[in-house]
Formats: sequence, structure tokens, C-alpha cells
Amino acid sequence: MIKILKVLLFLLLLLVAFVAYTLTSTGYFRTIEPHFEGEVVQKIDVVGAEDMTLARDGKFLLISSDDRAARKKGKPKQGGIYWMDLKEAGKETFEVQLISQDFKKPFFPHGISLLQLDSVNYKLWVINHVEGKHSIEVFHLRGDRLTHLETLKDDMMINPNDIVAVGENEFYFTNDHTYTSKIGTLAEGYLGLKTANVMYFDGKTYRKAADGIAYANGINWDAQRKLLYVAAARGFLVKVYERATDGSLTFVTDIDCGTGV
Repeated sequence: MIKILKVLLFLLLLLVAFVAYTLTSTGYFRTIEPHFEGEVVQKIDVVGAEDMTLARDGKFLLISSDDRAARKKGKPKQGGIYWMDLKEAGKETFEVQLISQDFKKPFFPHGISLLQLDSVNYKLWVINHVEGKHSIEVFHLRGDRLTHLETLKDDMMINPNDIVAVGENEFYFTNDHTYTSKIGTLAEGYLGLKTANVMYFDGKTYRKAADGIAYANGINWDAQRKLLYVAAARGFLVKVYERATDGSLTFVTDIDCGTGV
């Protein structure tokens, strides 16, 4: 009887330690002071706004939208890409317009990346999640006209979150989880397992470029300094990598943000 009680006590202490670790490591006990020092120019109503990217020339903004709440209720609604004109100087109000209405396949966009090809043509990559399966939809953009080019699929797209293009046919994307089972994904989330990764596509093949990341989320590229930035949401970090000409990444440093990014 005493042995059984000892085992039960040990299991109870283990459970308490796990709960305490989870609450502490996720920032549950932190005090957050709401504040905003800027000025709200306008509220833009886009249901399920997921990601956005700004044209480098500052002419327009693209927003990906997916009503995930509706999907969770079993009533999925077609997502979309919205275009916002920014080029009119002094404009006080901004309007968004849906530009992906001609794409008729199921579309639930997540991370997006935009690359300017010349003065009028752009290429857009969009991560798409359809019934547990993942793809990257590639579009051509000219003005506010979006034309679908191709669908990319690969087993390396385990749970893609965000994407960033580094060339006309090259990009990186993050897998925020690498386990596909419910137990595995729960463990990654609650235990903070560093199992997420960054994948690289060179135009022909996919390969792992970085791993050991706790919930890899947003990703971005500094072309001038050849640095790639990856948000480790569960680790409260932004991880910095140096990119070589062959696409390989070398870890440089962690930027501690003190909160999920």
C-alpha cells in the first residue's frame, strides 16, 4: 500500500511540475500593460486576416484571409487575397478589394510572400491548407489582377506556416510542427519541443535548411545583409541565420523578445 501511495505521489508531483512548467514557459504569469502610442488611421474589415505583405515600392498591400472560426464550426468559407491601394498620397481612407475570386479551387490562405519582377509584374506565393493537406499556390500579379500559375506540393510541407521568396523560383517556408499526430502536436505546443524547421526550395528540390526551432512561425529576408529571420513563437525568440549562395543557412544569433512572436 505504501509503495502504491509513493508511486501516486510521484505521479502527482510530476503532473504539478508539468503544469507549472507549461504555465511559466508560455508566459501565463506575466503582467501585460495594454498601451498604444500611435494613431489609428482606419479600421480595415477583413475576416480572418492571416498575413500581409507590402510591395517594396510602397504602392499596395496584400492581405491573406481565412475565416478559421467558420472552418472549425464545419462551415468553411472560401478564403482570399485582398489588395489595398496605397499609392495615392494624402489619401485618408483605404479600401480593400478581393483579387483571388477567379481561383476556384478550395482556398484557405496562410502565409504569403511577394516578389517584384519588374516595374509592373510581381510573383506571389501563398500557403494553402485544405482538409489537412498543404500546398503552395503560385500567382502572377499585375496591377490588381491575380492569375494562378501553378500548385506546388511536397511531403516536406508537413505543417507550413509562413513563406518568403528569395528569388524568382526560390523560397523558404516554416513548418511550425513536424509531428502529424494529435499527441505529437500537443507535445510540441505544451512541452515547447524544438522540432519545427525551415525548408528551402531551389526551384527543383526541397531540403531542410534549419531545425531545432520551437514553433517556427513568421519568416523574412534581408537581401542586403543576406540574413534570414525566423520567429520561434514558443521560444519567445527571433532566430537569425546567414544565407549562403547555395541556399544553406548558418545560425548567427537569437533575439530574445520576451514574448511569443
